[in-house]
Amino acid sequence: HSPAVLLSDVQKEDVHLLGLDAVRIDRIETEKVDIFFLHVGKEDRGRVLGRGGRTIGALRTFLEGVAARLDREVVVEIVD
Repeated sequence: HSPAVLLSDVQKEDVHLLGLDAVRIDRIETEKVDIFFLHVGKEDRGRVLGRGGRTIGALRTFLEGVAARLDREVVVEIVD
């Protein structure tokens, strides 16, 4: 699967299971890069970031690994 498909699956299944209701994911796809914008409500921002940025770091690492197998790059940004 592409990073876009995987993040879409994460959004549909896992985000709700984590109790994150105020999350929307937008994506811009270029020839070699998928850019994801996670729109997170203020009340859920801490859960998405995690302690010391560990949760968002793990998500970025996971998607970068998938993207590397597809010869692509991934950028994940959190926006208000």
